[in-house]
Amino acid sequence: MKRFKRFIFKTAERISGDEHLRTEISLYPSITMNFLMALIQLASGITYNSLWFYSLAGYYFFLVLIRFLVLNCEVSTKEARDVIVEFRRYKLCGILLIPMNVLLAVIVFLIVIDDQGFSYDSAIYTIGAGLMTFIFTGAAITNVIRYRKYNSPVLSAAKAISLIAAFVSMLSLETSLFAAFGEAESETVRRIVTSISGSAVLLTTLSMSIYMIKHADYSIAALEEETYDI
Repeated sequence: MKRFKRFIFKTAERISGDEHLRTEISLYPSITMNFLMALIQLASGITYNSLWFYSLAGYYFFLVLIRFLVLNCEVSTKEARDVIVEFRRYKLCGILLIPMNVLLAVIVFLIVIDDQGFSYDSAIYTIGAGLMTFIFTGAAITNVIRYRKYNSPVLSAAKAISLIAAFVSMLSLETSLFAAFGEAESETVRRIVTSISGSAVLLTTLSMSIYMIKHADYSIAALEEETYDI
């Protein structure tokens, strides 16, 4: 029993002191859940022949792909950290955000124009989902700021993707709130609010994509020049 407790204590201590290991561990359930969501949405799209479900499936598949690339880089560079390799993977993640943003644009369009969206069976579920979404978003924003000090491109990529996913969750929460508490006469308000929120999500994702690509190019060039000078 003492050995087991010692093992648990040492494992917890190692995880708490290793930001790369924490990120790696967190990516496994995230990838699994995103993949399951992608399959569910794809099956729903096939069943109902719905562009809404197909778009959601594409969004989740991109989340899986980007997070898998981050995880793969984490595992492959675990023994010897290569910043240039990390920046190249960081850039690739930024590039993949562009087609993902196109799918998000389709989702936003369907929300605004066709009143598609997310809804729950009761107001209690909606409120519960709202609390979880706010916690998730707050943690994502905090991690983006906190992990900047590590100067690790792969960690930054992981946290950037989590932040985008959090913003999309906020958008889905907004649609569920309108479905649960909105009145029929508030249709114009709904369209205005969801248009503004959806546009903000799209602009944030596009800006983050451009920044990641440009930042990676500049950093790789600087590192290669520094290596050449040496």
